[in-house]
Amino acid sequence: MDRKLTEKEVAFLQELRELMANHNALLSVENDKVCIDVAYDEDSQESILLPTDITAFYDLDELILKNS
Repeated sequence: MDRKLTEKEVAFLQELRELMANHNALLSVENDKVCIDVAYDEDSQESILLPTDITAFYDLDELILKNS
């Protein structure tokens, strides 16, 4: 990233991180749409489907620290 995050952006990412942790959510993007899988149960027999062309996983804490 070639600029620092604004305070609003940092607050948004921190709230997003907290919501994702509280609800065990995964985010992905498919065809320019953000998809949210909430309450995925790791003990479930169903396997999670991930996009075939994953380019990166981001740790929101790391993103915030590096760009604040």
